[in-house]
Amino acid sequence: MVPEIGDGLAIARALSDLAHQLLECSAQDLEQVVHEPVRVRM
Repeated sequence: MVPEIGDGLAIARALSDLAHQLLECSAQDLEQVVHEPVRVRM
């Protein structure tokens, strides 16, 4: 694999993981406010 492509793929995976973590955290925050389960779709 070309190093630049590998680096870009690693960055994309890390950002995707971060996005999922932020969505989960936001859903948990909303659940505390509305007192109902919150489901976030991607």
